[in-house]
Amino acid sequence: MDCLDGGCTGYPGCPFAGEPAADPDPHVACDNAIDDDGDGFKDCDDANCQVADPLCTPAWLEAKFGNVYAQQGITGSSGKQSQSTYCLTSQGSITGFTSGSGCSEQGAVSLSLPKGTTQYQGSLGSIDIYGILAGRYGQVVNLTPGNITAALPTTLAGKVYRVNGDATLGARTFLNGTTATDRGNGLLIVEGNLTITGAGSVLGYSALSNVTSLRNLASFGVIVKKREISPGVFVGGNINIDPNVTQIVGAYFAEDTINTGATGGVDQALKVYGLMAAYRINLQRNYRSTVTAAEEVIFDGRAVANPPPGMGDVTKSLPTSRDAF
Repeated sequence: MDCLDGGCTGYPGCPFAGEPAADPDPHVACDNAIDDDGDGFKDCDDANCQVADPLCTPAWLEAKFGNVYAQQGITGSSGKQSQSTYCLTSQGSITGFTSGSGCSEQGAVSLSLPKGTTQYQGSLGSIDIYGILAGRYGQVVNLTPGNITAALPTTLAGKVYRVNGDATLGARTFLNGTTATDRGNGLLIVEGNLTITGAGSVLGYSALSNVTSLRNLASFGVIVKKREISPGVFVGGNINIDPNVTQIVGAYFAEDTINTGATGGVDQALKVYGLMAAYRINLQRNYRSTVTAAEEVIFDGRAVANPPPGMGDVTKSLPTSRDAF
C-alpha cells in the first residue's frame, strides 16, 4: 500500500516513514514538519490535514439565535471558529469571535450582571432575589441540600425550588402543562454551588404536542447565588457541569462562575438549549470536529415566551421569541 507499492516510487510524498493509516491524503503526514505533497504547506497548514486530522481541528464555540455579552471582553480562537448569530457586546475588546449578523459593539458599552453587592441589579436587568424567596413570583418549595434529582419534579408548575446549600442535579425531562391553567415554568435557586451530573443528554424538555398556551411551555430557570456563611464571608455561586454531560436545557445564571466541564479523558461536546449568564464562564470542552462545536449554546426562546418565576426582567434584553422559533 502507498509508498510500499512500486508504482509510487519517486512520488514526493514517499520519502518518509510512519505514515498514519487514517490520513485523509495517503501522501501527507500531519506531524512531521515536511511539505509531503509539495503544495507549499506543512502539517496543519495543509488543507488535507485540516479536513480530518483531529490534531489540526481546534475546539470552538457556537452561539445560535442569541446575543453574547461580556463585561471584561470576548476572546475566541482565530478566524470564524467562534461565532454568534446575533450581537456581540462587551465593555472590553472582542477578538477571534465573529457575529453572523455583523453586529459587534465593544469598548464603549457599560455592562454589569446582577449580584449581591448591587442588590441583584444590573445593566441587563434585575433579579428580585428577596421577592423570589418571599414567594412573590410563585410558591417556594424548600429542598434538602445534596442530590436533589428525585425531589425536583418534572412538572415545574410555576414554583420556586430553593436549596440552602450545595446541590447536585441529575437526569430530568421537564414536562409541559396539560390544561389551560397549568404552568410549565419553574425556577431552581441554589444558595451555594450546583453540580449538573450524569452522562449523555441529562436535562431536556418533553415534546410540544400538548401545548395550547405559552403558559404551558416547559421553561426551566436556574439561579445560583453566593451563600453568606458568616458576616461578610460568602461562598459558592458556581455552576459545575460534569464532562460526561452532553446536553442541558434552561436559563442559567451564576453569581460567580459557570464551568462547562474539563474532560481529562475522552472529549465530549456540550449542547445548551437556553442561555448562560455568569460573572465568569469557563469553556473547558476540547471536543474537536469540523462540524460540531465543543460548546453550542442555542437560544430556544423559552426564557422570553414563558420566563421562569422571577426572571422576567433579565430576559427583556434577549431576542424575542419569534426570532428563535
